[in-house]
Amino acid sequence: MILPKVRDPRFITLRRGGTLTDADHHLLARLSLDVIPRLPMQTIEFNGWVLEVDRGATEAAYAEVVASSTAECRCADCLRFDARRSELLHPAARALFRRLGVEEGKEIDLTNFGPDANGLDIWDWLYPFVGRIVSAPVKAESNGQTAFSSLSADFALGFSEQATLVGEPFHKRGPVVQAECFYYEGNAARAAAEPS
Repeated sequence: MILPKVRDPRFITLRRGGTLTDADHHLLARLSLDVIPRLPMQTIEFNGWVLEVDRGATEAAYAEVVASSTAECRCADCLRFDARRSELLHPAARALFRRLGVEEGKEIDLTNFGPDANGLDIWDWLYPFVGRIVSAPVKAESNGQTAFSSLSADFALGFSEQATLVGEPFHKRGPVVQAECFYYEGNAARAAAEPS
């Protein structure tokens, strides 16, 4: 039996004959979540990054996300991105996202910095996951908020714990990391064409 035969009135609500107010009862319930043993986060190493991730919590959060930001927006850039998402995402990033529990078709934000004078685009899109950054690669570059590293001449992936665009389905499950994808259209072709 979990409960003793004689219960402490400090832990019984007023309406049941104890001394505990409803407000304090709710506070105790929230505080107990901090001491309940949780499954340890899984450590994942990727391209010099060390991340801790709660894949189950991430998958549960994505289950609450009805649609990606691009599906909700439907502007010309979002429609173009939706049509090209699978070709823009680097295969190594796709494999990592599967390990993290990230749903590829449910990015939370998209920005297109283009097309430039040559008609080329720079795409920037975000995926959150429940976890934390343990360490970043020594050579990671930063744009002031997100540290990132290149996976190819035209694709970089970064991570930030400043997940400002992430909604409640993620934040209510623990600390959140924002994965940021950068695709520089045409960078690989330009680099190949430059003389060495």
